[in-house]
Amino acid sequence: MHSAGTGSAMDKRAAAQLLAHGGDPTGFRARDLTPALIAESDLILTATRDHRGSVAVMYPKALRKV
Repeated sequence: MHSAGTGSAMDKRAAAQLLAHGGDPTGFRARDLTPALIAESDLILTATRDHRGSVAVMYPKALRKV
């Protein structure tokens, strides 16, 4: 399993949950999503339709697995 992001900061709610469980979100940055990472993925989960669109623009062949 791999995880990647869209380059934005961690969501405030996710950071709060991380803190609540003893983690530290300071300086967190997700690995950037790349066409190569998309190509090797079997399933791509996104949080929003905008994210789904970004994946499709980056690697159009992946649309059916997003």
